[in-house]
Amino acid sequence: MPKMMCDLIRFLDTISYKPVWAFTSHAELLLTDKDDYKQWQVLVKVIDVDGKQLYKINVAQKHPWHHLTGFADKANKAAELIIKGLSIAESEMDRNIFLDSN
Repeated sequence: MPKMMCDLIRFLDTISYKPVWAFTSHAELLLTDKDDYKQWQVLVKVIDVDGKQLYKINVAQKHPWHHLTGFADKANKAAELIIKGLSIAESEMDRNIFLDSN
């Protein structure tokens, strides 16, 4: 899990994109346009599905039940979903990372 997250962060660092704030742990990466983890726009988790680890990408929308979600098994594919997500994500709304990341 930590290796996948490190691979993703290294790959994201190579992409030319407007600056965003990143908050991370071994298992989660939050990206936002504010210095506030509660206003995340894209949330990435490394999850285990049937013995295979995947990146789960949540894109914040107006309501918690409207989060758009995608899955990827490689850092480059996850990065594509993250960039697309940042372009459509809603901001200016506090979110509960513990509830939203399930």
